[in-house]
Amino acid sequence: MTWLSILMPTYNYPEGTKRILDRLCALPEGVELLISDDSSDATVTTIVAPFAEASLNYWRNMPALGPANNWNLLLDRAKGDYVMLLHHDEVPLATDYLQRLRTEIEAANADVLVQSVLLMDASLRPLRPHLPQWLRDWVIQNAPEYLFRRNVIGPTAALVVRRSLYPRFNPALRWLVDVELYVSLRKATSNWRSAPKLWIGSVQGAHQSLTLSLKHEIKEVDAAEREMLRADFPEADRWLGTDRATTLRRVEQVLWSIFRITQT
Repeated sequence: MTWLSILMPTYNYPEGTKRILDRLCALPEGVELLISDDSSDATVTTIVAPFAEASLNYWRNMPALGPANNWNLLLDRAKGDYVMLLHHDEVPLATDYLQRLRTEIEAANADVLVQSVLLMDASLRPLRPHLPQWLRDWVIQNAPEYLFRRNVIGPTAALVVRRSLYPRFNPALRWLVDVELYVSLRKATSNWRSAPKLWIGSVQGAHQSLTLSLKHEIKEVDAAEREMLRADFPEADRWLGTDRATTLRRVEQVLWSIFRITQT
């Protein structure tokens, strides 16, 4: 029986792939690691080869599938009761992470387990927590549509999700692809539980991150995707709209700026 599938999409970032493999070491019984490689060369293939074992399944996509399609392929091939999508610029922080995760899952019996996220530099030196737990939990329970305004959850690895409930990623999206999935998942189930003692490291400035790949067109992509999503999420129109002159948006911006100052 497979209780967890760790899904790892990778693209031209062998250092991140090796970092994760080194940290996870030998996978315990009941855990599978699936690596779907969109890289333009075989470097990641070479990195993975020494770690080959029955519970590690690696393949290289030729041609590359692109982010959302690659993530969906991993979801389709997963067999675990729960899944975690772990990008190559993220890494579990505890040496006994998988043992602790299983204990949390069994205790919570949740559909979605929300882990803490620590922002780190390329040398894995801590920078700061992504956001306070109380803010993240309040938004998830009371105003999930606000995620379209601020992604208070963080990367997909923050969530460990019951596989039967995990939505598919929308391949028409690039910038809002993760938060659209989060909001859809929250609509599918309210059984979310926080696991603040489980930490995922998120490496900032990784040269193959989705954010950096879009940095010159984020404004245009963001506006187009918000317009696309308004029909599917009418309840989130106040946060999906691109008009920054509304009173609500102005007040929210001021409050957010104050909050950020108090957190530094």
